[in-house]
Amino acid sequence: MTNTTWWAEAAFDAALDTLTDDQADALMSVAGVTSARTNGAQLIIELETSADRLATAAADMAATAENAYQAAFGTLGQSVGVRVLTSAERDYEIAHPFVPSLVGVADIGDMLGVSRQRAHQLTQTEGFPAPIDSIGQTAVYLRSQVLGWESGWSRQTGRPPIQ
Repeated sequence: MTNTTWWAEAAFDAALDTLTDDQADALMSVAGVTSARTNGAQLIIELETSADRLATAAADMAATAENAYQAAFGTLGQSVGVRVLTSAERDYEIAHPFVPSLVGVADIGDMLGVSRQRAHQLTQTEGFPAPIDSIGQTAVYLRSQVLGWESGWSRQTGRPPIQ
């Protein structure tokens, strides 16, 4: 069998805002580690290896990530996930990044065929997806979640009955 170059991202629970220079140096000194970063809740170690099968590559890189963590922190870390790709798959992801489709209230109105004011009312109803962020004063939603909500929405036309 021919060997394939594999790339992995191993995540560890680590409440770190930054890595010290000594920690970064220790991580990078382990063969196979290509980079390391933190996101405040996790330490992400990127690795590369060559193997003939995915299972072999994943096992090798998991062990390497654990060794790197131990070299940097002097203890075993709690691994919370490993993502493994071929180098070609990773190159494709870099060249074609996934960007989720975001919508604002006006877009939601257009999608649902209602006014912007009605769309705003709907965003306040129970079960409507929560906004994922805001841009200025505008809440933004994942288009896919709004479409999922729409599929279960029982549209009622006309004015509500007088009570």
